[in-house]
Amino acid sequence: MKTCNKCSRDLSLDNFSKNKNKKDGLQGTCKECLKELNARHYKTGYKKRQAEINRNHKKKTKEFITDVKRKNPCPCGEGDPNCLDFHHLHNKNEVVSKLSSYSMKTIQEEIEKCCVLCSNCHRKLHGGSEICFNIDDLSPIKYRCVV
Repeated sequence: MKTCNKCSRDLSLDNFSKNKNKKDGLQGTCKECLKELNARHYKTGYKKRQAEINRNHKKKTKEFITDVKRKNPCPCGEGDPNCLDFHHLHNKNEVVSKLSSYSMKTIQEEIEKCCVLCSNCHRKLHGGSEICFNIDDLSPIKYRCVV
């Protein structure tokens, strides 16, 4: 027997869902009360609020990614964020542009594995060309795609 922390009824253990994080391995609230709580939570507009939170997060992450591109133009001189790509230098886990629903930490970690190239240079690099850039009369910077 166990007492529900919502309705205060003494019920058999099979009236409680499992929860491995609790001492006794069971939820503190009985299945019936939990069902009512979940229904009430759903009716209060949970889905709409969560959708708004998700939209805001995606917007912030896209702005962050665009800001990184804006601050790191391609060595060839292209600086328009719409024309820039992230080229993975090593240990690619995911395409950066598809990470908008991930945490900012995950996005930052993936961006740190990349350099920013314009789409033309990026395609040339993956096409097998060796691309050299001469920036401010410094020695040429060579990129070679290693996939």
